[in-house]
Amino acid sequence: MLKGLLCLMMALLIVQSGSSTFCIKNVEVLTKYDPRYVLNRTNQIFSSDTPSKKSDLDCLIAELKATGIFADVRAELTPSKTRNFWNLLISTENVEHIQEVAISEVDLSGFHEVNNAEFQAALAKRGITNNSYLLKYSFNELEERVSEALREVYPKTLAEKEKMGLAWVTIRADGAKRVKLIVSPAYLECGTSSKTMP
Repeated sequence: MLKGLLCLMMALLIVQSGSSTFCIKNVEVLTKYDPRYVLNRTNQIFSSDTPSKKSDLDCLIAELKATGIFADVRAELTPSKTRNFWNLLISTENVEHIQEVAISEVDLSGFHEVNNAEFQAALAKRGITNNSYLLKYSFNELEERVSEALREVYPKTLAEKEKMGLAWVTIRADGAKRVKLIVSPAYLECGTSSKTMP
């Protein structure tokens, strides 16, 4: 009990000190929504090779809350068995009636060469339209369908399309029980820049 309390106090000390850095060893996600959405963002923000700061935790929490699908987001650091490393537990609680959350629009960001009307038609063929329910598909299926639609209308050679991989899909609150999907070629950081997808 004393050891657990000491570990919690150490974790809180690290998080409270804006200048302290820490390295994340493992990430665990507890969510009723598809954990891939949370893990994708966590992997972009944290790396076991690069020290992190409290602002990185704040960024992740803000990113997840901005989706509009989580009523609560918590991050907990606990010491890892590996010296100087920490384990990160992310737990989320869905908003009430998440099954009623609908997609208000799918917005392209950073794909200026793509015709939006053609993209929307390609999405519709794959069951993604304005006012369709977000939970109609898992996040993984949603990401795949969006990427397929994008590859279909992308005005590049077949070889370039095949190299595209998955598009980056960001969920943003857009009113009561509505979310906007932002499709971009890379992760949109907490600022205005972006990181290239792995």
